[in-house]
Amino acid sequence: MEIADLICSMIGSHRVIELFRANDPTGQSRLVEPHAVYIGSNSRGFVDFWQLSGWSWSEQALGWRRLALTDVIDVRPQDARFEPRADYRPDNRQWYRAFVCTAGPVPVVDEQLPGDAEQG
Repeated sequence: MEIADLICSMIGSHRVIELFRANDPTGQSRLVEPHAVYIGSNSRGFVDFWQLSGWSWSEQALGWRRLALTDVIDVRPQDARFEPRADYRPDNRQWYRAFVCTAGPVPVVDEQLPGDAEQG
């Protein structure tokens, strides 16, 4: 199973995961609530998550984070579950191109196609 598939499975069941990132110190990990896997405006895969604890280069364990899927080297499902956070607002983020999976509703982009304009 690929990393994106495993993360999507954990998002669907609202399971906390232990996430290991490339370039973090050996043995360091992050305990996170994954909220979305998506394709960014640069056509790369990303995961958005709320970090509960663990390693962080910024030394701030709590908070929203985004990682490229290519930087995630291992994911370990935990027994703990989470409720999607009310402050997760993917509709406010302009770099989302397409969602692969999300813990909440996927925002709808109201686009009008050529020829769909009302005729008066």
